[in-house]
Amino acid sequence: MQSEDSKVILVHPIGMEARTFTTNPVALAQGIGESLFKVIQKSHIRVNKRDNLVAFELEEATIGNGKLTSLLAVKRLGKWTVNYSQPVSQMQSWGVIMGIHPSVNVEDIKTSADCGSSELLSVARLPRYSGGIKEESSAVKLGFAGTQCPSHMYVGFTRYAVFPFNAPPRCCYRCQRLGHVAVNCNSPLRCLVCSGPHTKDECTAEPGEEKCANCHQTHIASSKECPAIRNAAAIQKLQFSGVGFEATKLKMMKTQTELVTKAQFMKKKTKFDSSNS
Repeated sequence: MQSEDSKVILVHPIGMEARTFTTNPVALAQGIGESLFKVIQKSHIRVNKRDNLVAFELEEATIGNGKLTSLLAVKRLGKWTVNYSQPVSQMQSWGVIMGIHPSVNVEDIKTSADCGSSELLSVARLPRYSGGIKEESSAVKLGFAGTQCPSHMYVGFTRYAVFPFNAPPRCCYRCQRLGHVAVNCNSPLRCLVCSGPHTKDECTAEPGEEKCANCHQTHIASSKECPAIRNAAAIQKLQFSGVGFEATKLKMMKTQTELVTKAQFMKKKTKFDSSNS
C-alpha cells in the first residue's frame, strides 16, 4: 500500500516536441536514464500514451532528504521540456450529499455550505437518466481539499451526511474499451450493443443477441453487471483511496485468484453432492 509519504508525480511535455513524448520510447528511456529519475524502479514508472504523460511513483526513500525538490527542479527529460502535476485524487477528496432539489443552484449551495474545518473547493450536480434522457438529480458532488472528506456538513441550517464519491470508470463510446474517452480514441469503431464495427444507432441486433466488447458476455458494453467494468471500478476505488499502482495490481491479482479458487471448490462440491445424492 502506498505510504502517506509517497507521491505520484505526473510529468507532462510542453513545447514543439511535446507530441512525440510517449511515441518515442527509445528517446524517452534514454532521457529518464540520464536524469535524476533514473533511481526510480522500472515497475514504478508508467507511460500513459493516451494522455501523453509519464507517471512516477516515488517511494519515501526516493523523496526524502530534499530529493523531491531536486526531482521537481528537472526541467528537461531527454529532448523534451517538461512540467509536473499530481493526480487530482492526491490533492482532493470527493463526496456526495443527497436530497437537494434539482432547482437549487449549485453556487447557492456552495455559498451556504458549512463544512467545519474542511475546505470546500467545488460543487456539481450529478446527472440521472430517465427514459434515456439525461437530467439533473438531487445528488450533489463535492470536492474537498486534502485526502479526507468530512463525515457531514451543513447547507444553511440543514445537516447532510457526506458519502464517499466513487466515480465510474471512464468508458470510450467509440471502441467501448475502458480507461479513456472517445475524444482521444483512434481505435476501430465498435458497437455498444453487439461489438460490431458500427454505431449503436446502426445496430440491428435483436434482444438476446447483445455481445459485450470487453468481456464478450451477453450484455451491452456499458452494463453494470459487466465483470470488466466491475474490475475497473474496484481498481479505481483502490487507487482513489491512496493505494499505489503496484499494490493495487497485487491486490486485484489476489482477488482474482481467490475467486477462481472459490469457483473450483464450488464446482467440485457440486460434483461431490451430485454423486452422493
